[in-house]
Amino acid sequence: MDKQQESTWNDAQAIEFSCGDILELVKQQISFLSAIDSRRTLQNDGPVLERAVLRYMHCWLPLLEKHTDSDGKVKEGSNLVVPLDCEWIWHAHRLNPLQYYADCNKLYGKTLDKVGVKSTISTIDETDAIESMKQLWENTYPGEPFEIDYDNENYSGQPPTSLSTKEKTMDYDLADGVKRQSKIYYCVSKPSYFNDIYLEDAIARYKAFIHGIRANPTKERFGVPVYDVDLVWHTHQLYPLAYYNDTNRLLGRLMGHDDTDTDKSPTGKLAVGFQATTKVWEQIYGSMYWKSGAMKKRDTPVSLPIKRRYPSSTTTSISTPYFEKLKLEKVKVVDLILQAVDIRNAPDHEKGDLVVAFEKEPDLYVDGSYDLLIQSEVENKDVAVFECEPSGEIQLTLKSKTTGDVFGTFSVSLEHLAKPEVSEFTVFKWFDVKPICDDDNQNGETEPVSVKISLSSTVPVIAPHYLFMSESEENWYSFKDDAENEAIKINISPENKIIGKVEGSDETFLLAELIEDKWSLVDNKMVLSLDADKTNEDSHIFELSAGDLVIKIFPGRRLEYEPLSDRQKERDDRDFVTAVTFSEDHPYGKDIALIDLKIGHIKVNEDWFVVFGVLLTYILCNLMSDKGYNGFVPGTGDTADAKDSVENGITAENS
Repeated sequence: MDKQQESTWNDAQAIEFSCGDILELVKQQISFLSAIDSRRTLQNDGPVLERAVLRYMHCWLPLLEKHTDSDGKVKEGSNLVVPLDCEWIWHAHRLNPLQYYADCNKLYGKTLDKVGVKSTISTIDETDAIESMKQLWENTYPGEPFEIDYDNENYSGQPPTSLSTKEKTMDYDLADGVKRQSKIYYCVSKPSYFNDIYLEDAIARYKAFIHGIRANPTKERFGVPVYDVDLVWHTHQLYPLAYYNDTNRLLGRLMGHDDTDTDKSPTGKLAVGFQATTKVWEQIYGSMYWKSGAMKKRDTPVSLPIKRRYPSSTTTSISTPYFEKLKLEKVKVVDLILQAVDIRNAPDHEKGDLVVAFEKEPDLYVDGSYDLLIQSEVENKDVAVFECEPSGEIQLTLKSKTTGDVFGTFSVSLEHLAKPEVSEFTVFKWFDVKPICDDDNQNGETEPVSVKISLSSTVPVIAPHYLFMSESEENWYSFKDDAENEAIKINISPENKIIGKVEGSDETFLLAELIEDKWSLVDNKMVLSLDADKTNEDSHIFELSAGDLVIKIFPGRRLEYEPLSDRQKERDDRDFVTAVTFSEDHPYGKDIALIDLKIGHIKVNEDWFVVFGVLLTYILCNLMSDKGYNGFVPGTGDTADAKDSVENGITAENS
């Protein structure tokens, strides 16, 4: 930032919002979105969503209006708690502030506010408040429950006549508004959004976003947010009176939030507006608008083909003493966005021919060197988006694009990301290029060539474990990590007992055995069985169970493992299976491992599942090689044959 840009940024940070502690409110919104994500019937067309819309219009809004004063503020002592389904519809309605303002004033002559209304999510431990609200609700609307059954597919779609005798209609399609808002949780459910420093930066960027609109009132196309900014913007809008007063005070008008434009073409309003927002932002603040963790990486994964939520399990993992024996290194990983923004003091005749090559060694995720054009133009941004370990340095080389001649080198440290408490996720500064030869700088008599680098990072997280199975010594198979370190060796006896041992020890230990028609894994902590039922409604083929913890094995790459790139899509999906766990927090499934049956590779997201995942990989890959399968397809002879193999064991001499 130059002095003017720094002054503009400081002006933006002086903005105050009247909705309260916005950091805490952002966190509350994420918790609320998580609760809605675990009730998918509220997000998709169907009787539950229809019922929620009707309850919102005919029950919640009239009840709220009765407990507000003439300004729309909730009366002191009202102790209102909004039902979750109504809160979700209310949430989407408020995220179109112009429409919400118009509808409220048309129906009630005032804008109904949020302050003073509690969420069932935040009052989950306040039984008195919930019970008091249930009583008020049921007295007001006899026969209409406070909480609806989110899995009930038999709602008629019409409210009891006792709900309302007066028809109140809205121009806004509430169901469509809800469906548009259903996708944001996937984007803000990543670890970065549970980090206070990252969220505080998001709040600072939202202030800058508002100030950018205030400072450029004639630039109508400025105003397309990225996800971190949008999350805070949404939070602000959820408090209608504060949002109305704040935006009128800052901008002289109620600022709209149009989420109806879905044209994603390069010439569409969103794309053009995003380019304009990026350009203005970088001009007035001298910093990057793009930010790692705030940009869209992919569409929301396709849900599993299940009709309803699985029964909630409070068990999310199982401890096993054998994981520590594997001595797997816990590696952290971050997502980075890197750009070479500008160059100064380079000879004019060379400027257009220079590129910056970057590499990072040693690193498990960055292999080789990659070139970046030096560009500040928004329309022609050349950025690198990649994963790497949050430590060491990124080495950069300034060189000729045409000849490959190297002019000098410099580096960007990532050590700030290796600290236990990361305090900064963005680097935006000039770096002096160290010339290859002293003559290049004429012994310091001229200004050094410098390159402006923009680098942003997500919060460091523990990386998944990647293990590869290969034949070792006779009848033994080895599982090695990415660095070729052996984690464990296993083999199978003629009695269908799977034995393990680790590097540097002759000690063996029993990992699994076939008991009757099921595999007992790790001292019977988990049981593997196969469901070959052709009527299986969710298409899983295997099941691992341990008490109320259920892990289903689905054919193909599911959820986060969906193939994205053309290269990934070239692989036959029958080569893969995905392990998915179901719990109270993830009733629609959370992927915890992906097994590549063709090459004997497993990616495991959670430590506790590594040993079980290794055993699962070994058993399934042996079924593939033993029976000559081309993959598992539910409802076919493949699963019937596999069931027979699981129940009768693996041929030891082929293992």
